[in-house]
Amino acid sequence: MALLNRVILLLLFISLNSHSLDRLEDLTDLQIQEAALAFVNLTTSPGIEGLNLSLAQPQRESSIARSSLGFSADFSLRDWPVDGHWGAALIQGQLDEGLMFIGRNDVPVLLAVDRDIMGIRGSFGVVIPITEHFKLRPFFSAIYTQTETFSYLIEGRANVDVHFPTDKPEFLTHFSSTGMTGSLQAEYKHWIKRRYRTQFLAHYNLNYSDTHSQEFEHLNTWGWSQTLVLKSEISTKLNWLSFNRPWRVKAYLNYHDFINQSELALGFTHYFELGGGMSWEWNIKPLDWFGVNSVGLSAGLIFGDTLEGFNIGLTGQ
Repeated sequence: MALLNRVILLLLFISLNSHSLDRLEDLTDLQIQEAALAFVNLTTSPGIEGLNLSLAQPQRESSIARSSLGFSADFSLRDWPVDGHWGAALIQGQLDEGLMFIGRNDVPVLLAVDRDIMGIRGSFGVVIPITEHFKLRPFFSAIYTQTETFSYLIEGRANVDVHFPTDKPEFLTHFSSTGMTGSLQAEYKHWIKRRYRTQFLAHYNLNYSDTHSQEFEHLNTWGWSQTLVLKSEISTKLNWLSFNRPWRVKAYLNYHDFINQSELALGFTHYFELGGGMSWEWNIKPLDWFGVNSVGLSAGLIFGDTLEGFNIGLTGQ
């Protein structure tokens, strides 16, 4: 039973390559801990936007979704040489996964997993102008999450099937995590022929996470992780006005890299996103404190070495 619990724990928090788990005795406590921290990092790191991913390999199928509801903005600090930056977000993530591996007596076993995470994040920092077009934005974030996972272990399955059975026993586990993230954004904006606006953003995170579980001591762990997000965008105004405020159309290309995480922990280490969108420019500053530049809608295709997906969501700046 202890070995079975270790198998389930590992696969609750890990997306594995088809060759990475051959037999039950290959499991280690370190794999379990790294996988749990990687899942938290994927969901909570600042700068990572909504996503819907699909990964398919001969012995594994999985789908990952992440969404958030939040806002971040720069605000004025009177009698200070720099402005401030703040943000807050509710975060939600989900993973559905089916994975085949070899059990006892060389019997194929399917583990089907349905995992959900909910969290909250608050951020605060400063904005340091370097030039008219270039600024730095260092800030810190505090994060808290709760994760719940249902899983089904089915012996004798010869193929991956992520449809969850109703007549098999469930395995339920919970764990919480608290963390701090130090972030540094470097943002550059430039106009081309006074018509096209280009934006480039580099966002680096150093994450610390501490996980707690009353059910399994293997999940009482901590660790550091790093993420890098690179964003590029070009936009131009349209001849449309709503309440005397213009609309803008854009195209973008983003890159996400989970720097120090192995491919075993997530099933991937990086991905690209290519897309476009429209935004309605407000350019207002409520209460002379923080500014709202625009609200809009964007859609993009996500692709990488082992995955594909999409992102559709509301945007605000």
